[in-house]
Amino acid sequence: MFVVGVILLIVGMGIFSLGTEMAMMPIGEGVGAQFTKGRKLWLIIAVGFFLGFVVTVAEPDLQVLAGQVPTISNTVIISAVAAGVGIFLVIALLRVLFKINLSTILLISYCVMFLLSAFVPSSFIAVAFDSSGVTTGPMTVPFILALGIGLASLRSEKTLAMTALASSRCAVLAQYLRSRF
Repeated sequence: MFVVGVILLIVGMGIFSLGTEMAMMPIGEGVGAQFTKGRKLWLIIAVGFFLGFVVTVAEPDLQVLAGQVPTISNTVIISAVAAGVGIFLVIALLRVLFKINLSTILLISYCVMFLLSAFVPSSFIAVAFDSSGVTTGPMTVPFILALGIGLASLRSEKTLAMTALASSRCAVLAQYLRSRF
């Protein structure tokens, strides 16, 4: 029964991942390419936040994690994580548009994150790091990666390659942090 369950799980996740990639990649690339045509900064910020929020709320891994934390409401965890992803998606979009150095953004973000972690209970830190790890799931990563590729496609090939590299490294880093904490 275990072997059959593992095989069905692998097949199911494979079909799910294929479906999300086939659906999310064209949508994300199209939205990303259309973002910069209007050059309306307020629209880029609003739509970027909304997309980051909605895609994260739809993330199945986050739904499971929220159910595992009995002391915090599911809605609070999901909303807080989705808002964080929305904010950082806006920062990522602005980074591409205004050619801001990725190292600077990462340095500032990690400094703020570690500073804030000094003021919260240690049990909350574990939930926060797990929450960041589950946002690198099968819904969020394909869509945000496709959005970045669509946005970067209007610029040089170097930017496109750097966007894909940064996205994959962030996903790997989040998984590493999740396993460590």
